Amino acid sequence: MAPIPLDEISFRRLLSPVAPDQFFADYYGKQALHLPGEADRFAELFSWQRLNELLDMSSLWTAGSLELAIEGRVLPPREYCLPGTSREGAQAMRPNPARLRELLRQGASMTVDFLDTLTPELRATTVAIEGALGAPCTCNAFISWEQRPGYGPHFDTLQVFAIQIDGEKTWRLHEGWVRNAAEVPGFSPKGVSDEQHRRAMGRVKQEVVLRPGDVLYVPQGMYHQALASAGHSLHLSFGVRHYVGADYLNILMRELPQHPLMREELPHFDDVDAHNAYAERLADFVREALANPNNARIMRDFQRQKAFERMPGVALPIRELVEQYRVRGRGQRLIEDGDCVTVRINGTSRPLPAEAVTFAQWAAGREYFTWEAGRRAHAKQSEEAVRRALTATIDAGLVERL
Repeated sequence: MAPIPLDEISFRRLLSPVAPDQFFADYYGKQALHLPGEADRFAELFSWQRLNELLDMSSLWTAGSLELAIEGRVLPPREYCLPGTSREGAQAMRPNPARLRELLRQGASMTVDFLDTLTPELRATTVAIEGALGAPCTCNAFISWEQRPGYGPHFDTLQVFAIQIDGEKTWRLHEGWVRNAAEVPGFSPKGVSDEQHRRAMGRVKQEVVLRPGDVLYVPQGMYHQALASAGHSLHLSFGVRHYVGADYLNILMRELPQHPLMREELPHFDDVDAHNAYAERLADFVREALANPNNARIMRDFQRQKAFERMPGVALPIRELVEQYRVRGRGQRLIEDGDCVTVRINGTSRPLPAEAVTFAQWAAGREYFTWEAGRRAHAKQSEEAVRRALTATIDAGLVERL
């Protein structure tokens, strides 16, 4: 199988044969989706060899980025780590290779975290997912053996896309579902006891066997458990975290204390009327701040910055930043009606000039691109013609520069 150029890695390819507009309409946040694929579909994305190469970069790993679990119990760092220093020189618990191998032989599962940008292929996939969903994405590798469970039934606060690299893994998807799961006490798996999980997970609703080349989407909050069916299993998990209303308030709280009312002394607790009056003034102030379009813009800018902060930006020895663009909107963006092609984003439609249609169709198949990639894809056209087409797609609202 010929390697997939990094420029061609996209969310659309990940979902194939389901189109993005169908995925967002029928599955995202609503139900799980199993996408079988050819065994070598992700051969260029990751492998045991690449995993071993990364693990050999021993200075990368601490107890915060490499975790072991067995029979539903996450092992405390002291069981597989020794005191040491991180690559930045800070004190950290570092994996002990001898102890690590022994626990793996005993059947422990291993999770390797924060792989998002450690290889060009993983970075391109992470960025493609971030571009499609408009939210930060993380990537972890899960390594397990035989029928020994690592993690018990649980839910995640992330939208999860699992990609099976090698071996087989059986996923049990339960009826239980924590709606609007988030990193908030009571709505996050942290701090929830095993007994609470057992009560909440419900019966197994669906069982899916993932084989190499398969993708499984698991909605945020859905209870699930995964077991290696036989031998060994390696899969990647790309998890997307959307920001929530509590994040909006936290962003506002960076600025609100600058207002005198927020620094005003509270009335004495015995003065009930004064206390109630102050609470009403405070509520009015916060309500006005929440409705302020400038504050809403600040939150949108924050979300956008977090979603695209890991786009490729350097091409040394050239010292200028890479010229890069994101493709706006989700699902179907281009509408063809005879000879007329329009861009439809957020309910508005704008026509495309004929000379920009081919470029727009190419751009609509991805989440982001660089000028160099766009130029290569249209090498038969002059640079001026490609630049005009790019400008037209920007004017039509399909593309924006980052």
